Amino acid sequence: FIDVSNTSSITSNAIIDTDIHDFTSTFTNNKLFTIDANSTIVDVNFSEPVYFNTSDYNNSNVIVSNVVGTSQGTVYNGKTYYSDYNLTITAKPNIEATSQRIYLGSFQDRADNNFTTNNAQVQTFTIDTKAPDVNITTVHTGTVNIADNNINFTINFSENVTGFDINDINITGTSASSLATNTPSQYTLTVTPNTNSITPITIDINSGVAKDDNNNTNTASSTFIKQVDTVTPTLSITDNQSGSINIADGNITFTFTFSESVSGFV
Repeated sequence: FIDVSNTSSITSNAIIDTDIHDFTSTFTNNKLFTIDANSTIVDVNFSEPVYFNTSDYNNSNVIVSNVVGTSQGTVYNGKTYYSDYNLTITAKPNIEATSQRIYLGSFQDRADNNFTTNNAQVQTFTIDTKAPDVNITTVHTGTVNIADNNINFTINFSENVTGFDINDINITGTSASSLATNTPSQYTLTVTPNTNSITPITIDINSGVAKDDNNNTNTASSTFIKQVDTVTPTLSITDNQSGSINIADGNITFTFTFSESVSGFV
């Protein structure tokens, strides 16, 4: 500045910088988040030192933590600025989502230039932290009886799976006859009821026996219970007369006794 009698100057530490600077990001592990591998580290490289903290992101499906500067830090106005950062990204559970991004909306350089969501995007990634569900149904109604030679049960997974076979099915009250693959997510189990049995058929599937395309293993199914009655009713016949029937006996009463309740007997 210049006053009326003297010429003077001052030196300022202010940084004059009006550019929004570029950055690149690299996933050091992989770009797929699964149940067993739900975290990864992203290496972010800026063209100049910037300041960032864990609240400076925008994606509700993940958590960003352990923001660590990996380059030589520059201290300015009480903050340390780095040009290289490592970010730990952890996917939240029970999510299936593709083409995910993290928008680093409030990175700032030392001149307080903000990074907008248009130029501060970590590479796209995929999240699959949802385990395949499985349920068991049948179109057969009522109790399984002697006339039912084979009973079909449908096993539905919530998505395509691999590695599932007949040995992965827990069955009591009978044994499995066959398992057919209808689609990669649907199977038909055929069982033959035991003869002379009233033991219910129970079917269930353990967790972890099948995998989806991203190696997430299935949850356990509920137990399906089917009532069974393949016992043939027995019949005994008695009368109200002892000894031989003669002319004096008149009417004779015969009693038919079944071993259980029946219908259609006339």
